[in-house]
Amino acid sequence: MLSEQLFKQNSNIYFIGIKGTGVCALAELMFNAGLKCSGSDTSEKFYTDEILNELNIPYYEDFNAERVTKETDLVIYSAAYTPETNPELKRAQELGIPMLKYTDALGAWSEKFDSTGICGVHGKTTTTAICGVLMRAAQIPAQILVGSAALDFGGRST
Repeated sequence: MLSEQLFKQNSNIYFIGIKGTGVCALAELMFNAGLKCSGSDTSEKFYTDEILNELNIPYYEDFNAERVTKETDLVIYSAAYTPETNPELKRAQELGIPMLKYTDALGAWSEKFDSTGICGVHGKTTTTAICGVLMRAAQIPAQILVGSAALDFGGRST
């Protein structure tokens, strides 16, 4: 499915595992682009709880199949979950709602933009953060997603 079809303005995107560093950061990018974002995760507290609350992105600290409805346009999920183990993913599958693993969703989102990725064995997060800081200092418009909370990003990943 093309990224234009997946990420229409005002689309309802539901994130399963929304408190994960990468998933939360992707939700923030999509939310800032005008998509309606919500999600679920465990009740365990993460630094991302504060970010989601600050952005007013609603999320639940449990998994309930009733939250995934025909009004849901896309489900993005952490690799920690499968339709066999997660009732929300199973419901999305039953309703025929498009589902993307976080990594695939990030790739599809990146297709919408002139994108660059940092890869390697060690130092990807640091290198990405440095590139992001330099791009911001040079006032180059960019969406930046770092693999962890970065001090120069206010303790966020975007």
